[in-house]
Amino acid sequence: MANGELPSAIVDVRSTDPIPEIPDSVVDNFEEALYEDKGNTLSNYYGGDLSQATRQQTTVFEGSYALEFAASGDSYSISRTDVSVGGTDTITDYVYMSSTNVSDSGPFVCTQQADATPAGYWLTINPSRGIALFRQDTSGNYTIVAGRTGNSLPTGEWLQTEISGFDTGDLVYTIYDSGGTQLQQVSGTDSTYQSGGIGFRATTDTVFYDLVDAQ
Repeated sequence: MANGELPSAIVDVRSTDPIPEIPDSVVDNFEEALYEDKGNTLSNYYGGDLSQATRQQTTVFEGSYALEFAASGDSYSISRTDVSVGGTDTITDYVYMSSTNVSDSGPFVCTQQADATPAGYWLTINPSRGIALFRQDTSGNYTIVAGRTGNSLPTGEWLQTEISGFDTGDLVYTIYDSGGTQLQQVSGTDSTYQSGGIGFRATTDTVFYDLVDAQ
C-alpha cells in the first residue's frame, strides 16, 4: 500500500467541500464567521450599552452563538447601521425572555444611528403586556404606531418576531411561538423610516437574541 493511501475496507470520509457560506439574507447570527473569522467583536459593529451585551454559547436558537443582553434592573440598548434592512424586506428575529421580570424589550429595525437611543422602529415584547410597535426618535422618545395587545407571552423559550411593510408604510408586526404558531399581531401606518440598521433592547432582566434575517 502506497504512503497516504487508505486500505480498501476503509472509506475516506474527509470532506473536501468548502465551509457553507452565510446566506445573504442573514443580517446577524452572532456566529464565528461574522466575528472571530473576521477579527471582529460586537464593538466593531454596534454602538450603545455594550457593557451589558455578550456573545455566548449557552442559550442559543441556532448554531453555536447568540447575543445575551443582561439588563440588571435597568434598560439597555445597542444598535448598528453598517447593515441595511427595510423596503420590501420581511425581517425576522428570535427572542428569548429569561423570566417574567423582563419589561419592555425587543429588537430595533431601520435604525438611523449606532447608539443606545437609535431612531427607528422598536418591536417591543413584554411577557405580561404582549407586543407593540413604537417609532423612536434620536432622543429616545417614542410614538405608538400599533398599540399593545395586552396578552401575555411565554418566557423561557425562543419566540420569533416578524415585521414587514416598510415600502408601503403599512407595518405589520407578528410574533410566533417556538413551534411557529402565531401568538399575536399588531399593525399600523407609518413611513418615517423606510430603511436602516438593526438593534436590540433589554429591560429589567436578561434577554437573548439570535438569527436576524431579512428577505
